[in-house]
Amino acid sequence: MSSPSSSGQSNNNVVIFPKKNSRILPPAEDEAVREATQRAYVDEVTDAYATHVANKLAQQGFDIFNKDFDKHFGFTVEALRSTLLMTLGLHHPFQEVVEHTVKTIAELSPDNDDDEFDPA
Repeated sequence: MSSPSSSGQSNNNVVIFPKKNSRILPPAEDEAVREATQRAYVDEVTDAYATHVANKLAQQGFDIFNKDFDKHFGFTVEALRSTLLMTLGLHHPFQEVVEHTVKTIAELSPDNDDDEFDPA
């Protein structure tokens, strides 16, 4: 290694980076930005697939203009959104509905065989 010049700098071309991790955002804000980005991505994916499925159902002859279709299909879409958020470790209120429903189905099932249906 060469010795420092009279200006106190080394004569080599090595750039010394700061040892401290410098973040633009504090960690809490960083986490909030990450979650918001993930939620926006899930919304985008969910909306794209919902539109695709609705179009396919219409092509297959299902009446997607039925007065109750939006309500029932919306339930399905929220289930998909909730599932995708769950895979990322994010909460959606529908997750509680799913847990309750799965538990109820297991309790009401006449063939409550743990090998066939495990709600856990």
